[in-house]
Amino acid sequence: LSLSVLSHELQISQSIISDVLIHHMNSSFYQFVNDHRVRSARDRLLNPAFASRTILEIAYSVGFGNKTSFNREFQRCFNVTPALFRDQQGVQPRLAEVS
Repeated sequence: LSLSVLSHELQISQSIISDVLIHHMNSSFYQFVNDHRVRSARDRLLNPAFASRTILEIAYSVGFGNKTSFNREFQRCFNVTPALFRDQQGVQPRLAEVS
């Protein structure tokens, strides 16, 4: 996802999108996107359906391209690494339902 793609899809100039984010959300476009991705990753780390997935798989699934960026952004938002967060939550994989 890029600012230019979003601008094209919404048919709104890049500068207007940036101005709205900066002045009303106190965030750059890339920070806004990363915050959304990190919150999505946190939700998956808390979800038993994703407990068998590695942290890197979750990072990729929400749009991060590498482990370093994901770890840095996650720690910036939650003051803890993704691995420690997962350990602290104690989420267990969901058992398959018996039919």
